[in-house]
Amino acid sequence: MAILGCDDAQHREVIADLPVDVRVNDEWAEGLAATLRSAVRAAKERQAALLVLPCDQYRIMPADLRTFYNHSRWAPSIACVSRWGRYAGPPAILPIHYYDDVLRLRGDIGARSLLYDLHRPRPDEIPNPRAAFDLDSPEEMRVAKEWTASQV
Repeated sequence: MAILGCDDAQHREVIADLPVDVRVNDEWAEGLAATLRSAVRAAKERQAALLVLPCDQYRIMPADLRTFYNHSRWAPSIACVSRWGRYAGPPAILPIHYYDDVLRLRGDIGARSLLYDLHRPRPDEIPNPRAAFDLDSPEEMRVAKEWTASQV
């Protein structure tokens, strides 16, 4: 499942050859919470846990996702997040029992407050140095271009 927002038609073309169900989040301008709500609604239809993987985490590898999948099969009621140094966040898996709380989130915030709520079990933290790299600034774009060129 891919949740698209701004420029959804352009982004749909990029992933047209992938075997994924595409949904459009018409509330994308609100921020991350709206995207998470859209993803949760789709996951609820399938009665499945939710893998949160932002498209700008360019260093994530298939093996990283297999690690999360295998971990979630072993402990399906425990959320798991990526951890590297001070970074804790996606990729992450949210179990079904988080969904009602995610649906109440508003604004440009993720699920961190839910994951680290003192009234819930602490999420399992999966070590992953690649998770800390994303494309949120011009400097990070420069680093990504250099890294991509070195991979050829």
